[in-house]
Amino acid sequence: MSAHVKVRLDSLFRELAGRSEIELALPGNGDDTATGAAATVGWAVDQVAVLSGPLERLIGDRTQRRHMKFTVNGKVVPESTKLADGDIVGIYSPFLGG
Repeated sequence: MSAHVKVRLDSLFRELAGRSEIELALPGNGDDTATGAAATVGWAVDQVAVLSGPLERLIGDRTQRRHMKFTVNGKVVPESTKLADGDIVGIYSPFLGG
């Protein structure tokens, strides 16, 4: 069974994506030893940007990300935070709350 995280979107991102939550399978159960890459909040944001076309311009732009807030399991964290199976990631725009 593969490991997953849920990504919850704030009201602006939810409206653009057409859904409030996206489930992502973690690569290599969260730690891809073949590439040395670990699943992080930044990785999850990249995945959401690709999966949700209208969001790609907003959250796919790394310069815009510095104004966003990210949470894991309700705690504010940086994009470099590693993810584990069952984590809930929140992505919040700089303009609106959740």
